[in-house]
Amino acid sequence: VPLIQKWSQEKLSVCKYIKQHLPADESIDVIPFGSVAQGLCGQDSDLDICFQAPRYFDSFPHSDEANGFSSTDKESHFLKNKILPRLDGIVDEVREIFSTAIPILRCSIPSSVDDMDLIQVDMCCNLSGVHKAKWLQSIFLEEPCLYSTMLVLQHWAREAGILRKLKPEWAQRIESNDENLVGICAYDFDCPLLSTGDFHALILLTLEKQIAHITAK
Repeated sequence: VPLIQKWSQEKLSVCKYIKQHLPADESIDVIPFGSVAQGLCGQDSDLDICFQAPRYFDSFPHSDEANGFSSTDKESHFLKNKILPRLDGIVDEVREIFSTAIPILRCSIPSSVDDMDLIQVDMCCNLSGVHKAKWLQSIFLEEPCLYSTMLVLQHWAREAGILRKLKPEWAQRIESNDENLVGICAYDFDCPLLSTGDFHALILLTLEKQIAHITAK
């Protein structure tokens, strides 16, 4: 647990670093979520960040160019034109993953502890992951033993190879919905069997009765 706290604090410090590069007058909130915020991260875990900027989205231009923009279009526009330029010079390995249901800006940012250590960050504007993180945190606060169970099982899954950090080539195949992915994964030991989110969902389903008891309080 002390190591997890150390890794979490190091990765969460990136949020403050990013906030310092954003315009203070635009009221952009930087909200961490995912395994780092939940205290379930590993040393190589990504940091998930959600940006909330009501002033920007509420005042989105209603010009002909903007007509017909979906919420995902606006999120992509915000990440590409508002966030990325502000972080120019401090981010590396930038990838725009905007063709998915939740647009993501993926990049690497130097650690505040060691400049040579890069932390991979996934940035989005969708609150679904934040809501899930808050709900899971409330469960852990009510029943700390569930946090311990999740932590032990996740560590076991990583050691067993069920959970692995995705290599770039696998991430590209998943993003492109490669129809041969399932068959290829069955024969490639470098391909994870489950994403971290899917694994959490599986554990929560297994503990459904205990969780139902907690939420019914």
